Amino acid sequence: FFFNDTATTEIYTEQIVGSVRCVQETDLIYGLGEAEQGNVEIWNALTRLLVADIDKLPSNLLDEAATGISKRGIKDNFVWQPISNYLQRNIDNLRMNDIIKILASFFRVGYVDQGVWRQSLDYIFRNFDTLGNDDFIILLGLVGSIKNLQLLADESDKIHLRVSQINSSLNREQRVLLKRNLENLGIITAEIREKLSQQQ
Repeated sequence: FFFNDTATTEIYTEQIVGSVRCVQETDLIYGLGEAEQGNVEIWNALTRLLVADIDKLPSNLLDEAATGISKRGIKDNFVWQPISNYLQRNIDNLRMNDIIKILASFFRVGYVDQGVWRQSLDYIFRNFDTLGNDDFIILLGLVGSIKNLQLLADESDKIHLRVSQINSSLNREQRVLLKRNLENLGIITAEIREKLSQQQ
């Protein structure tokens, strides 16, 4: 995508912007990845194209798109609102790991839509057994960092049960991070604190 000649780059950028109906969604995702280190105008053009046709995006590519956009520091609601709406409509078709990545992207740019976060948490806790250990720890960190986002009582109970179940399989780094995240959430018990500290 990128040329040493500025004029050539500008012409190519204009061609991209004008070709929204001709570019495949997968090509846009790969283009976003390439553009992370490249010309900002091209990157922004690719982002606009992606958001304009987001309903055509295969659900398995949403996390990659959100991650790429957030790493570029794009915070405009005109970008994140369509991604948020897409997540709400298609959450049943997304893998748990993809949902966590999308939520992490929201957090990275400070996009907090309480309704989307609540819907996502409801879905995650309904399918809690399919959540991997690393994603579980990341989720707790995210929830603990979002102001005014409260866990429900039964969700706290599920977290405590999960910690007891996975404690012995966690490495030292995971235990330290899990303990910190539980403390930030304000739901760590003396028993869990002791368990997580014993094997460090």
